[in-house]
Amino acid sequence: MEDSSWIFRPSSSTDAFLLVFQTAWQRRLLQLYGQDMTFPDATYRMTRNAVPLFFVCVHTNSGYIVVATLVTEREDTKSVAEALRALSTMNPAWTPSAFMIDSSEVEMNAIASVFPGLCMFVV
Repeated sequence: MEDSSWIFRPSSSTDAFLLVFQTAWQRRLLQLYGQDMTFPDATYRMTRNAVPLFFVCVHTNSGYIVVATLVTEREDTKSVAEALRALSTMNPAWTPSAFMIDSSEVEMNAIASVFPGLCMFVV
């Protein structure tokens, strides 16, 4: 896909697996609707291969839309923060004012490290 952005880093002795994927259409929606509230949604090991899979969603004029996909090797603060940092690098104009998250300390700490002082709503 020509208009897609990928960050892919396979496992090595020093780095963990990371995949961040976003199409141009998703990038546009994140820019338009992700400035107010962003919703990271984790599958919590419901996938067949048991890798942490996160969908980053925003509320648009036609419902909730996935605007990025994040896959990490581990579900820990460092890995999730690295994925969010990569997504932020891919979208330099993205400045969310708030995140709505599950009651997850990992997500909470990762967001706080990437976006310090940001408002978080826990559901």
